[in-house]
Amino acid sequence: NGEVGLPGASIGQFGLGETIILAIDNRTAFPQPIHIQGHVWQELSPDGKAPETMQPLRDTAILAPNAQQKFGFIANNPGLWVLQSLVAERSDSGLLSSFKVG
Repeated sequence: NGEVGLPGASIGQFGLGETIILAIDNRTAFPQPIHIQGHVWQELSPDGKAPETMQPLRDTAILAPNAQQKFGFIANNPGLWVLQSLVAERSDSGLLSSFKVG
């Protein structure tokens, strides 16, 4: 997010039941374990479509170095939720944000 420590602004507010497609860009040379709290997602193809074979719903994914991944989920859990790297040092370095549902 370009900020060290906790971010000032969230990535957005979503309506309850809204379908969300999040594109996350890993601009580092390291694999990044990304976790979304309060929701589960489906990894999508680069064009934003669901894969041809059904994949399990997850709340964590590992993004390859220097890669982008799209995730789709239904904003079905009201509240303020965190999207973060599961590596503490990386969260402290700014790989942390939030979003609100409802």
